[in-house]
Amino acid sequence: MLQTNSNTLRLIDKENIHSIYELHTVEAVDHYNTLGIPESIEVTSQILSHWIIKIEAA
Repeated sequence: MLQTNSNTLRLIDKENIHSIYELHTVEAVDHYNTLGIPESIEVTSQILSHWIIKIEAA
């Protein structure tokens, strides 16, 4: 985890997928999201699963 006065960065896990999906569906956030608005939570899960697997294997 990396923490500053204004932000906290931590590794993602499977329990974060729903929150990330909800964040990515906000149109104002889409301006900064290079992947676009996901069609479903399953799409978000597929995108994130690659990174989650690598994190769990480390």
